[in-house]
Amino acid sequence: MMNKRVGKSAIINIAEREGKKVEEVRGEICRAIDIAYASRDEHPKWNELFGNRKPSPEEFIETIALRVAN
Repeated sequence: MMNKRVGKSAIINIAEREGKKVEEVRGEICRAIDIAYASRDEHPKWNELFGNRKPSPEEFIETIALRVAN
């Protein structure tokens, strides 16, 4: 399992790169997660990755990063 700091670090890096506050980037990711969660029945991969719950932005980033790395 990845260290939780990976997701937090990614959010910080995105904020710096985009010239935004960390809270703003986190909020944008939360909104994207909300949209994905609302349509999870159409995307079986969601349940495979997260079950029937919404992950935090940090957990979402870490989970996807692990999938891409493997």
